[in-house]
Parts: sequence; C-alpha cells; structure tokens
Amino acid sequence: MADVPELLPAKRNPLRSRWGMSLMPIAAAVVIAGAVLGVRGLLANPIVSVGANGVTTISGSFAPVSCSAGCVQGYVQAGARSVFVRFPNGCAAPASEQQVTVTGRRDRSLGTDAYLTTGCAAP
Repeated sequence: MADVPELLPAKRNPLRSRWGMSLMPIAAAVVIAGAVLGVRGLLANPIVSVGANGVTTISGSFAPVSCSAGCVQGYVQAGARSVFVRFPNGCAAPASEQQVTVTGRRDRSLGTDAYLTTGCAAP
C-alpha cells in the first residue's frame, strides 16, 4: 500500500479578510463621490444667468485685485472658471474668498469676460 500524503487544513486567505471585503464598497463610494465633485468643480460657471436686456447675474467666491485708482475690482470664481468684475465707486470690497452675487453688464474696455457691476456685492 502506498503512503497517502496528509491533507493540510485549509488556510484563511489573508488577501480576502472580512474587514477588507466590508471596506471595499465604502472605498468605491468615496472614489465615485470624489470623481463627481471633481467634474462638477471643473464644469462650474460663475455666470448664473443673462437677461434679455444684457444684465448678467454672477455668483461665486471673490478674489480681490489691487487697483491703483482706488477702485474695487477682482475675480468671481466658480469651479475652474472665473470672470473679472469692477464695482462702482463707493462700494466696499468683499473679503477674499467671500461668496458674492452681483449683477452687471459686459464691459469690453476692462477686458475679455469682464463686467462692470450695477451695484455692490451681496453676500
């Protein structure tokens, strides 16, 4: 009679632990949520609406730009896009990174995608 080798007991696979299998759906959900938020941020636009009379509503975070003439101006940014805005004389400058909503008209003398607002910033 030939010797029959003894069968070893089955080992647990360390690559497939219960903790690892339970964390996989959570990790997948986090990656999917990050991708959605990233794409949404890239596609965001500070131009909310444009009226028939040419008045544009702009909303986003404000980044001030210094002006030697004492004017208040800066960029309103939403996601990866921004537009340049200049406020009328007498307006207080919004804080940096403050969320603002303004209305204004396109002003080519200020540059491409530049707007002269019709009033001060509303937080």
